[in-house]
Amino acid sequence: MVGGSYDQEAGEENGYLPTDVAWYRKHFTLPDDFEGKAIWISFDGVFRATYVWLNGEPLAYHDSGYTSFLVRLDNASSVAQDNVVALRTQPDEAKGWSYEGAGLYRHVRLVATSRLHVAFGGVYCTSNITGTIQAHDDNDPTKGLYADTASVLVSAEIANEETSGGAADVTVEFRLYNGDMLLVSESASISVDPGQVTVSNSTLDVTKPELWSLPRPYLYRLETLVFGFGGVIDSVNTTVGMRLTHWDPNRGYSLNNVRVLWRGFSSINNFAGVGTGIPDRLQLFRVQMLRSVG
Repeated sequence: MVGGSYDQEAGEENGYLPTDVAWYRKHFTLPDDFEGKAIWISFDGVFRATYVWLNGEPLAYHDSGYTSFLVRLDNASSVAQDNVVALRTQPDEAKGWSYEGAGLYRHVRLVATSRLHVAFGGVYCTSNITGTIQAHDDNDPTKGLYADTASVLVSAEIANEETSGGAADVTVEFRLYNGDMLLVSESASISVDPGQVTVSNSTLDVTKPELWSLPRPYLYRLETLVFGFGGVIDSVNTTVGMRLTHWDPNRGYSLNNVRVLWRGFSSINNFAGVGTGIPDRLQLFRVQMLRSVG
């Protein structure tokens, strides 16, 4: 983490903190088992106007200082050599009215996958609640709610990073878990052409599902697996909550057939006196305070 010194010349709107151009360089060697895989660097957040080079080759530009982004590496890197990634950020063109940070302020990860894999952010899940909704204890909402049945509609984008050859035939399996207990699974076979993305869809039916509610935000785990070439070639876990939501022009918003008044506050990216490159624990604290409002 890089700290900045307070400076009256920096301006009140920036919290009197500098927003200078910053350079980052990191040397790294790829593990042997990365050979032949699709490789990315995942940036959770860089403020802002970020240029990325690898081994002197320009790879990417990302303007926003708030959205995450991926940079593909395997076409410009080698397992057998020392690699150097370089970043240039120019944070002086502010987008907001408060201090927005400067440079790397969120996690950075090196990611390797099979060249046939679940696309990043490519798993989608919705639920249809049917039948009646009941409370486990009418006098204690923290005991939660459950419904007669739910249909969980799932889809996954499967990407084929190859640039030549024929279509790849794979099986996509969706598994829904309650804790460590497998509730239901469904699978389907698809073909993915080189350089393309194919979507696999399925429906998982659940009996007596526990519902996500404000007093008891119950969660399930959805595991998406891709089978091919004699085994599992990729898998992704997704957290899933089942709930019934409804907007009415007269009654407003209802969650699980209970009217809910929305409450909240404006939460900006920085943490006063700390900056933007803050520990994850502070983000958890912020969410806990939001929930305590009701």
